[in-house]
Amino acid sequence: MNDIARQELVEQLKPVVNEPEFDDIFAALTEGLSGPERFKLKGELRHLARPCRKVIDLRKRVEGSCRPYQHKGITHYMDDVAIQIFENGLQQYRGTYTEDTYEQVHNADNNFRIIAQRERERSLQAARRTFEVGKQPLPSQMKKLGETEGTQYKHLEKPYFTFGEYISRREERMNFVVPVVLNTARGKSIEANTSNISISGMKVKLSPDDVVNEGEQVGVRFVGLAKEFTFDPSFVAPYKVVKVERTPDALFLGLARDSMFDSDEFDEFLLRFINGYKRRYKVNVENTYRTVLSKSYEQFYFPRSAALPLFFKRDGVKMFAALALETANNKGILDDWLNESNLNILPNVFLGRRIAQLLKHLKQHPGGIARVLIYSFHVLMQGQVHFYAATSDEFEQDPELKRVFLAYAARTNNFRVYSFDFSQLDKSRAWQPIALPDSILEQDKYLSRPPSPEVMQKISTLSHLGVLRDVTPLRSSYKSYTCKKEELELIKPYRLSRKPPVTLEHVAYSFTNFRAEARFGYRTRVRLRVGETNVMATTRDISTMGMQVESEEAVPTKAGEHIQLDLLELAKRAGTQDVTRLRYEVMHISEDQTTLHLRADVNDASHRGKAFFEKMISDNQDEILRNRQEGTLHGLALCLRNLYSHSMTSLSIYLQRPKDQDFQLGMVGFSPLNHHLKELSVGLSYQPEHASLRFLLGEKDVSRVLRKAWDGLTESSYPQALEVYVYIGASDAGKGLRGSKVVVRYQQDFKDTEQEQKFIVQALKHGCLMFLRMEVSRTGKPDIAFIAKEFKYVSMYASHKAQQLEKDLWSVVGLVDVVDCTKELMTRLKLSQNEQQKQAQRLDDLLAMR
Repeated sequence: MNDIARQELVEQLKPVVNEPEFDDIFAALTEGLSGPERFKLKGELRHLARPCRKVIDLRKRVEGSCRPYQHKGITHYMDDVAIQIFENGLQQYRGTYTEDTYEQVHNADNNFRIIAQRERERSLQAARRTFEVGKQPLPSQMKKLGETEGTQYKHLEKPYFTFGEYISRREERMNFVVPVVLNTARGKSIEANTSNISISGMKVKLSPDDVVNEGEQVGVRFVGLAKEFTFDPSFVAPYKVVKVERTPDALFLGLARDSMFDSDEFDEFLLRFINGYKRRYKVNVENTYRTVLSKSYEQFYFPRSAALPLFFKRDGVKMFAALALETANNKGILDDWLNESNLNILPNVFLGRRIAQLLKHLKQHPGGIARVLIYSFHVLMQGQVHFYAATSDEFEQDPELKRVFLAYAARTNNFRVYSFDFSQLDKSRAWQPIALPDSILEQDKYLSRPPSPEVMQKISTLSHLGVLRDVTPLRSSYKSYTCKKEELELIKPYRLSRKPPVTLEHVAYSFTNFRAEARFGYRTRVRLRVGETNVMATTRDISTMGMQVESEEAVPTKAGEHIQLDLLELAKRAGTQDVTRLRYEVMHISEDQTTLHLRADVNDASHRGKAFFEKMISDNQDEILRNRQEGTLHGLALCLRNLYSHSMTSLSIYLQRPKDQDFQLGMVGFSPLNHHLKELSVGLSYQPEHASLRFLLGEKDVSRVLRKAWDGLTESSYPQALEVYVYIGASDAGKGLRGSKVVVRYQQDFKDTEQEQKFIVQALKHGCLMFLRMEVSRTGKPDIAFIAKEFKYVSMYASHKAQQLEKDLWSVVGLVDVVDCTKELMTRLKLSQNEQQKQAQRLDDLLAMR
């Protein structure tokens, strides 16, 4: 039977598949078919008529406008075309939403995927006609569309892993091929071969013509084992089909043994069999290997992440930031929000209407992320620090506030722009058991112990996560904003309360301290002596070798000169030690001469300030320093890290320099969350399980840009930020997202501001514009001890994989964290809300063409 006739028969039989007389009608209409053909056809019809519980969400996937559609307690998002198909399906199947209806809805003519497929087919047909008319043979690359597409981008496509993807099996699963027979509920016996096997499950391979559906119950007879061992050939064990994978050459089933079936004899046989033969046939360690891979690359990333995860808890109707996961590279954000009493004012940013607005967005977009920009600055008045903050949402509501706030704030030395991503926590991800089977863990039971009750109790009080990133551009980027002095009254309501709702607890992520010296955010009053001039100032941070100070008035000095400094408030705890007239060198001074970076005079071997701060920090004399370094519950930081790994919206690129090879790109990392950077990177790739980086890097940018930035860093350096514009133009017909025109321009490559603005205007006019920030840092040696047990297990059964992974890890020398700052650019450019939404829709439309 040809395909057309077969499809017509399927359409004829579908309306009666659930009717009592179906078997009679089926027998009459398929009388001329062979037994296997009839069996396969009936299986297909049963599959199509099976009830479906899958949610339909066609937003960004069809040409029409989608709206919510309720059916039996499930909310679907469909356009008019899909709704018509859905309701026709309900009528055809007597009110049941079926697999057939689900497939028809996703194969409608206005689906972007179907449109792209038709365009590809038309392109191929046109090419064939062209060559046939010219009596020329069809080029090999056109015989199979896409066979050699994208080869010019292959060097910019890298394999990727998923943060927090820890897959563990309680039992060892052995790779072993042996014949079995599956007895289906329909009375059919199907010959198959195992692919791997464990005590409670297995994977089996069937013929591609066989039909078995997910959820079916099957009985398994171990005919192959019965020939080789003393085993009853008539013994049948009940299993459930939990996974179905179909390839052109085979049908693979994942089977889980029925939990109600109990047979000590069968369990003992399988246990002896696996333990006796696992060295010969190899244990399947793929899940453990993927876990080791993720953990290995994660331990490079988290200590160097500049993003600050804030964990929120509820107290009655109120919600506030309670915990901050601190790393060496994000502690600067925390230090920026200390007032003169060393209280952290950051929680005050997220109160009242602001937190309510974020929660409202999440309620309207379940499982999504609420993103907002936060603009801030602080003012030092009479020794007190006053913080001001406003959000992009507030700017949208009040354009005059935006103009006045940015005009004033951008002219201060401490102006900051933060990106804030807010999402609901899945607390079940806080603890991830080690990815080893129970039989291995019995020897080291401590490895499988969950966190202490105190840690889990603390986690249980958390509800949401906010990720704060400093995305401040050059202050000159906001120079077009102006205001008059009398308009500054508009800013006053945005001054934050001086008393936080709760003390923000810092949880230090355990890592090797790769800073040259510890630096702490700390406020205390000092006197600066410059010649005959005395200026009162306040420290922002301190270390044994220097400090950063702020003053209310200009300090008459310049970089390279030496000044003297008196510790006023700290003198009380110095005892007999003299902490006046301490000599410091001015390393840097701000344009308005109110912020100074000072270094202890290196020519003074017995510098009194250095000695005082060494003792103060090492002895933890100060309550603030003690709270920041101690008191964290064991295991809490790791739990918070696990939660954070599932809510990241950045893209990480690992830089490698293998022995005797050039500097090169390595692995790419994403969180499980879907976001624009991930969708774009995966969507542009021509290779499966790879991420494309061509929207970030040109032909020579790895050496010209990344290597140059990396060369200027040490392991103790803060990340160097690179800003890049990405233009994405309309796709070539039928090629989807991969056919889009992509132009990459680094901000540093523009000759002047005029050329930069021209590029922005043209990009906004003709396509989609993104603005990204690439934070480049050096990495240290890999911490193999972090994954030692799992790594050893992989080495036992897949030594080649373990050796290659270890080699790759030791070649990692750098990290690039890519952050989407498009929203900051659009706000800065004074685009209307309508224009911003138009740009966002263009990007969504492009990503939907994957």
